[in-house]
Amino acid sequence: MNYLTPFSYYRTPQFVHQLADAINHACQTQVKIMQVCGTHTWNYRRHGLAALLTPNLTLVPGPGCPVCVTDQRDIDWVIELAGEKQNTLVTFGDLMRVPGSTTSLAETRSHGADIRIVLSPLEALDIALAEPSRRIILLAIGFETTAPAVAAALQSASHLGLANFSVAVLLKRLIPALRYLFAGEKPDGLLCPGHVAAVMGQQEFAFLAQEFRLPSAISGFEPGDMLLALLDLTHQSQAGHARLTNAYPRLVSKHGNLAARSIITATFKPALSRWRGLGNLPATGYELVDTLQRFALYPPVSTTPHSTGSSCLCDLVILGKRTPGACPNFGKGCTPDTPLGPCMVSQEGTCAAHYYYPETASPLNHQIKKWGD
Repeated sequence: MNYLTPFSYYRTPQFVHQLADAINHACQTQVKIMQVCGTHTWNYRRHGLAALLTPNLTLVPGPGCPVCVTDQRDIDWVIELAGEKQNTLVTFGDLMRVPGSTTSLAETRSHGADIRIVLSPLEALDIALAEPSRRIILLAIGFETTAPAVAAALQSASHLGLANFSVAVLLKRLIPALRYLFAGEKPDGLLCPGHVAAVMGQQEFAFLAQEFRLPSAISGFEPGDMLLALLDLTHQSQAGHARLTNAYPRLVSKHGNLAARSIITATFKPALSRWRGLGNLPATGYELVDTLQRFALYPPVSTTPHSTGSSCLCDLVILGKRTPGACPNFGKGCTPDTPLGPCMVSQEGTCAAHYYYPETASPLNHQIKKWGD
């Protein structure tokens, strides 16, 4: 396989069909691949790749949506922060309609709460500088890809000596969490997130093959990227091999983005974090280093298991144990307009991807022809 194929060729009909045919020829038995990244899940369905691939190949979701893996108690805590009159909560837009136990950020804002939607954590600094009488709280939810930008905001806040700036620290470390996810049952292969690998480096995923004997491939997000990685995983699974392959070398290097890793290390240290569906996991979250602790807000500690009830299966969907269609509320009581859980409203949520892009819609062949025009 040539992982250095020119990028312009990744979307051509010839390349995509060539890869699909190779996968179908190689996949002679049932193979189950997990997509850790929510963007992989969305693009796989958006581009209708299943229409080209053998039924022997099954793709299941994993805990790759930062919003979806945020514990319900932490969502409720954030909504409480937003409801306090002296606070201005700064957040990304995909958090707004995520349902809490009784309300959401969108509903809280409709009742007068000061909640601002931004595209970058650094925008929170501008708000803090412009409104010194307000307590500005940046809601930090994300994985290793979001951590560098949040770290840059914190380092700048320290340099500026801001007294009205805080960060609600709900960032998570996806790579260490995989150790807990695969401690028991595991799939036949893992499609590793290319953007996380671009920050942290290829070598951070090496333990998957070495310790868990799990075939793994780092993948980009174009159809050609994903099919290249799936072809490698199919070959590994059929041959009984387990190795880590970098199928995204145009962006991912062995050691990642050294500047991004450096600012993460200077700003955070590993800490326990609680995950929806997985519980409290050591060293899978972040806390601020001592010199930056004055900016930190952490959710209340609780060791009591939390139940979201039986109306939403998001806890199981993000672990690959249920499909969205297995939920009796899917597309009925639970839609993007009336979500019962984060998987239906997040921009990386599995249920939303299945709702917007059913496998019977938008055949890939038609889309590929448009790309090739």
